[in-house]
Amino acid sequence: MLDNLTLDQIRVFVAIADSGSFRAAATRLARVQSAVSHAIANLEAELASRCSTAPAIARR
Repeated sequence: MLDNLTLDQIRVFVAIADSGSFRAAATRLARVQSAVSHAIANLEAELASRCSTAPAIARR
């Protein structure tokens, strides 16, 4: 379990939690929004769970 978990996925997750949106996290991390979404999708697959930390965090 968690064999494919990466530090990058955790960084993206923290950026989303801190900034409140995928779009703001992408800007903060100097990435396109689709790269942020992809990292979270991989994290969710690894954890077999959704990763939203609050209802306010939406995939935008």
